[in-house]
Amino acid sequence: MSSDTFAQLMAYLQPIFMILMALTGIATIVLILMQKGSSDNISAIGGGSSETYVGKKPRSKDRNLKIGTVICGVLMVLFSIGYFVLFLIWDSMAA
Repeated sequence: MSSDTFAQLMAYLQPIFMILMALTGIATIVLILMQKGSSDNISAIGGGSSETYVGKKPRSKDRNLKIGTVICGVLMVLFSIGYFVLFLIWDSMAA
């Protein structure tokens, strides 16, 4: 692939990667804010609730929000790595 062709491709892909990273970042923030706070760790210090983990059943909404948060975070990392690799290739071709 010639340098000019790759430069045109990079000029097209750069805004796409940046938009995808921004959207996954916003989605991650929204998913985190939608999750219910957990005070289990704090109550354990003061001898609060004596419920065991075995007796609790995870709510499907909370579970889905956590899975969505992990997926958005992984996608954001993958988009960032992809953008960085493309930038390194583009920079080495320009030199």
